[in-house]
Amino acid sequence: MQVNPRIVEQMVVSLDTVKKHVSHLLGKLGAANRTEAVTRARQLGLIPQLTARHKIPGGTIVPRSRSARGWPRPGRTRSCTR
Repeated sequence: MQVNPRIVEQMVVSLDTVKKHVSHLLGKLGAANRTEAVTRARQLGLIPQLTARHKIPGGTIVPRSRSARGWPRPGRTRSCTR
């Protein structure tokens, strides 16, 4: 199964949003692909080295709650200054 559609399904964002974020991350890390990005992020100490306790069976993506991502609660709006 492709990764982007899994992210879209589990994180409740559009495919274009996922592609944009992945593209920006690759650019900021100077990586040509996701594997290079992970390697570079580990070298920079941005993510930990994997050990047996970090692995998730089946490679499941564990989404955070909407509030953990900083989204406003339903019925509330966020002002934008950009």
